[in-house]
Amino acid sequence: MEKIILSVEGTCDMPKDLFERYGFKMIPAIVILGDDIVHDGEVSGEDLFAYFERTKKLPRTSCFNVQDFDQYFEKIAKDGDSIIHFSLSSGISATCPHAIESAAKMSEKLGKKITVIDTLSLSTGQSLLAIYAAKLVESGKYNYDQIVDMVRARVPYTQTSFATESVNYLAAGGRCPSVVAFAANVLKIRPQIIMKDGKLTSAKKYKGIMKKWVPQLIQDTLEENPNSDKEMVFLTYSSAPIEVLDAAEKQLRDYGFRNVYRATAGATISSHCGPNTLGVLYFCDGEHPIA
Repeated sequence: MEKIILSVEGTCDMPKDLFERYGFKMIPAIVILGDDIVHDGEVSGEDLFAYFERTKKLPRTSCFNVQDFDQYFEKIAKDGDSIIHFSLSSGISATCPHAIESAAKMSEKLGKKITVIDTLSLSTGQSLLAIYAAKLVESGKYNYDQIVDMVRARVPYTQTSFATESVNYLAAGGRCPSVVAFAANVLKIRPQIIMKDGKLTSAKKYKGIMKKWVPQLIQDTLEENPNSDKEMVFLTYSSAPIEVLDAAEKQLRDYGFRNVYRATAGATISSHCGPNTLGVLYFCDGEHPIA
């Protein structure tokens, strides 16, 4: 039986228990703190927030080049017959194009199939697709090409919606004009950010503390993306009070989600969204039981 290796990037923010449960391989993302280069997982979001407060400098991230992927694919290919790799959206990073270029080259060199899935998503949106693939592999009912096709068919339906209180991070990273950031700070506006066609775009605006805006964010997201696959949903956050997380999980379970996974945003995602950011991510293409 063909052994398919499933590979993810550090930007997927997958909880450790799920990562180990399905035996994923990972290439960790790179984070730059001043003169220090570290990998996602070696520092936490809290470390990055402390660095920003201390230096007023935004931590930087760096995508992997083609040569990095060459070495990575060659290494993990030894453990199986083929590879499916899940990459950060090509709409926000050069990581995916680099992975695709490397996969074409290394597939020919190694004589093994290597497919890169452009998730058109970030954070646990990538994890949703990877876990779906893992379940297909685990079922033993589908071959490599079928799994690739089935996963790609769900890419447009990976719903990603989050809001943040940390507009200073968006402004410092060039993702929010400083005048908007100033107004947002003064008025305590919490902008909602959604993924659309693989890119980040602003949507609704909320006000107040997390206890007030998180329930509204969830309600709006569920109403705007109602055809949910209730098998699983990610509640992903950079930092949040436990009572906010508990209430958010209850809201999602009351809606009918059977598995609500809490995921802490890693260093890469946290460096762009800042503290007090929370998102809801799930498939919005109906139930997909693996028959």
